[in-house]
Amino acid sequence: MERNNKTSEILPFTTTIQASIRTKSEDPIYVKQYPYPMSDNEFINNEIQKLIDNEIIQPSRSPYNSPIWTVAKKGTDDQGKPKRRMVVDFQKLNAQTITDRYPIPDVGMTIQNLGKAKIFTTLDLESGFHQILIKESDREKTAFSVNGAKYEFLRMPFGLKNAPSIFQRCVDDILRPYIGKFAHVYIDDVLIYSSSPEEHLEHIRTIVNALHTANMKISDEKSHFFQDSVEYLGHIIKHNKITVDPNKVDAIKNYPIPTNLKELRSFLGLASYYRKFIQNFAAIVKPLTVHLRGENGGISKNQSAKVKISLDQAALDALNKVKDALQAQVELFQPEFTKPFELTTDASNFAIGAVLSQNKKPIAFISRTLNKTEQNYSTNEKELLAIVWSLQKLRNYLYGIADLTIYTDHQSLIFSISDKNPNTKLKRWKNFIEEYGAKLVYKPGHQNVVADALSRQQINNTASSCSEHSGQSSPSEGIKRVKQPLNAFRNQIIPIFDENKMIEIDTCTVFPDRVRHIVYYKTKNELIDRLKKIANPKVQNALKLNEETLFHVHENIIATFPPNLFVIAQTQLEDVTDLDKQKEIIINTHRRAHRNYINNAEEILLSYYWPKHTTTPIHHSTTNSQVERIHGTLIEISTALAQQNNSSPRDELFNAVKQYNKTIHSTTGYRPEDVFFNRERYPDIKGTLEHKQEKLLNYHNKNRHPINYKEGDLIYAKTHRRNKNNIKYSQHKVKEDRGDTILTAKGKIIHKDNIRRQATQCTNQQDL
Repeated sequence: MERNNKTSEILPFTTTIQASIRTKSEDPIYVKQYPYPMSDNEFINNEIQKLIDNEIIQPSRSPYNSPIWTVAKKGTDDQGKPKRRMVVDFQKLNAQTITDRYPIPDVGMTIQNLGKAKIFTTLDLESGFHQILIKESDREKTAFSVNGAKYEFLRMPFGLKNAPSIFQRCVDDILRPYIGKFAHVYIDDVLIYSSSPEEHLEHIRTIVNALHTANMKISDEKSHFFQDSVEYLGHIIKHNKITVDPNKVDAIKNYPIPTNLKELRSFLGLASYYRKFIQNFAAIVKPLTVHLRGENGGISKNQSAKVKISLDQAALDALNKVKDALQAQVELFQPEFTKPFELTTDASNFAIGAVLSQNKKPIAFISRTLNKTEQNYSTNEKELLAIVWSLQKLRNYLYGIADLTIYTDHQSLIFSISDKNPNTKLKRWKNFIEEYGAKLVYKPGHQNVVADALSRQQINNTASSCSEHSGQSSPSEGIKRVKQPLNAFRNQIIPIFDENKMIEIDTCTVFPDRVRHIVYYKTKNELIDRLKKIANPKVQNALKLNEETLFHVHENIIATFPPNLFVIAQTQLEDVTDLDKQKEIIINTHRRAHRNYINNAEEILLSYYWPKHTTTPIHHSTTNSQVERIHGTLIEISTALAQQNNSSPRDELFNAVKQYNKTIHSTTGYRPEDVFFNRERYPDIKGTLEHKQEKLLNYHNKNRHPINYKEGDLIYAKTHRRNKNNIKYSQHKVKEDRGDTILTAKGKIIHKDNIRRQATQCTNQQDL
């Protein structure tokens, strides 16, 4: 095995190719030499002499000229001084050079094509570009001046626009029979990979002989032979595994907080190189990417350093998340194309992502943000877009694969891609998916933990302590534990149980924006699941919390319960009780009924119990949502009890109320009956209730703006007529704006949620 490695020898050049520099015009390009540090004079003179001794440059009389400069290199020299490199600034020449379109290999594809290789060797071609001669007619274009002298390159210099493409083509031509079989080339880096030592030795001999025949020189210092793991293009390659080079991770970890657009782009460019190692990368860096564009559109590279930016807390958190994700040293595995592939996709409101895996071992993470048009897609379209885009992105892996399963946590997609769906866009995407012969499988969110993290990128899930539920049980009985996955508690309702038994409860997880009471009861009876109902997370009104209990009472009458029964919901205590058990004076009540519906008898009754009472607007149940929500729960519980006990829901109402009052409330952390009969606890939970109230109000009103009307304004209000042929909105004239509601000229109270917009003119005076 022969290699040119003697330092005393002149650097050889290949005989297979000569580099040409094709320009758009033959007019000479001349750039005046700009000053460089005088302290670099000696270094520059030594570099010029080395280039002359190696027959890389020669004196020139060219009409062209490019300036020189010096830049820092890693490490120090023998005298302990920082290393320097002399470079020629070919910017003006490159601007006039016709681009050589020869492709540079894709790093990801190169690394993923290593198969089951166990032994690796990396070869570095010494002073790579200098091993290619420049065509004689083009040498004058590389001229530069220094210290009163002028030189031009005989060999291809660093800094030319087409130098990487020319060198890539040269080495590809030399090693073409072996590329993809046991060798890969990325410009001047050659990777040799094999499954056994004997095979590897033969492969090295073949590659080195081919390079020697082409008169290419290998650098001993930068080459590594017979390695179990090697550093290649910023990655650590092992048998069947790929990780990030720790040196590159340190560079990202120590990257300072960007203060201008150029620094931010540099960080994102460096981090994006390793995005395949970071799950949901696009979603994580979303707070950073919003800073990439100025107020008036895109900002050029030259101007980016002048654009100052100040990262908010969300952007700083995203910066740290990227650094932490890379420090986690995620391992990606090499694909085995004879085994089944699994593609797990997910979509959120602002990004889509996917994970390609085999036997639950990740091969690649991919993600991207949605553009403005895609953000307006329906949930079905976003989920299907995630599948289509993932198949396009991973086409080199998946096209032609015999066994591919696509997992989604959106069950309605199964219908969306059926032949019965008339949506032409979805039909087109369906045809594209069918090209891959993939099976689409629904996997619930709590099982689809790989990709479903994307959907919860901005959600802070907080687990509450274990809920405890007891009926009439002996003190000796204890609460047992049952292991269940975290998300198994979503949308569950209060369990139904026998009063003579203790309930077996596992960890209770609360999702406060969606469900009021969430517990899990291990039972074979599926009746609960068939009766469950998802609560509305919106908060229409928030009453001020008072220092005393029983201040606000909400009343609602529904036909399901006996006419002589009342259910009262207290805002503070969340306790459900019978009217005849109330012992304290009640100051205020909310009643879901138009005032015209309250007869004299009820007026007297209300005045006797509650000196002050208000009514809610019609067609706006959320104003009285406290008792509305409780009624929904009581109906579900009483219906389930009636099914089990072969009775009627009305007969089981008191049992339902009893079970409700024995259930720990998700916000207060106490059972309603404990708080009701132990009033001193109320000051302790008042702060918790106020925090909960503020959080829900902020969530509900984050994208809402107050709308005020003045007397005489014309508005459109919903008619709430279900017949599709009826007019959906009627016109009204405003008499008074009461905050959440409007009083019309005819004395009708309308909630602002039922007002579509302000009318520009009146077309039907009778409605006013």
